[in-house]
Amino acid sequence: MANYNLRRFANVEGLKAISVENLMNLFRPYESYFHARGFALNGGGQDDINYELLVDILMNPVTDIPHGLVDNLYFINEMATEEGMDTLLQEAKARRIDLEDSLEPTPADVAVQIFLKDRDLLERKHAEQYVKKYRSFEYYRTEASPIPAYSDPTTAQLETLQEALDDWFEEKKRGRGSRVFVFNQDDGIWFLVRHGDPFKREGSLKDNKSSSVFYRPEKFDVLVYDQSLGEIRMKTCSKGEKETLRSLFGRHLFGSDDFFPDSKKYTSSLKK
Repeated sequence: MANYNLRRFANVEGLKAISVENLMNLFRPYESYFHARGFALNGGGQDDINYELLVDILMNPVTDIPHGLVDNLYFINEMATEEGMDTLLQEAKARRIDLEDSLEPTPADVAVQIFLKDRDLLERKHAEQYVKKYRSFEYYRTEASPIPAYSDPTTAQLETLQEALDDWFEEKKRGRGSRVFVFNQDDGIWFLVRHGDPFKREGSLKDNKSSSVFYRPEKFDVLVYDQSLGEIRMKTCSKGEKETLRSLFGRHLFGSDDFFPDSKKYTSSLKK
């Protein structure tokens, strides 16, 4: 996961922007962790919540903080922006997801509500922000003739591909939990691969004493398939990832490890 930098949870005002009910439901699966830190997940109104203690717990995590809690807070923090709120509200309307009837919802409250009702939607919209970010790619073109007709991968195909990616990333000390998101764009089929990087430890201060934060950074690889040319372009973090993605995408989506042969490789940068 990316750095533990939850600016929207760093102050009382930010937490009060989220309804008490949604906040408690968000933390409920980790009740034992909060209880051990002296915070009870009780209902009631804002006057019943010790927000100062909650901020301290969130901004000064101990080593046994549940990874699931860190991940949840990260995605919500990233999407709790005005732009993120607009995107999530539009998707909620399209998918007929009922949100609380509030005349003035905050971005953080919308992000939490979407997370509680459809976590996959929140993660997908977070990943979508990276789709157009990369400009320099390596290209690989199939030698198959005629070029096979393309169809979007099934859920089963994506799960099998993600499992194979997890095996490789775990072997390379990058952890499991990879996700592959598919976006149909005008210039091709975009595949966004989210995965972990090696752990990092950074120095921190807690109670005026030296401490450290230990976390796994989040990384994205991008692959774009041009079905008219039978060509895939990719932007990845390392040479090993390029070879692995070329092989595994060929195997699980096109039936052959060498569907995109390395001999048909070239590099180019896209112009904005």
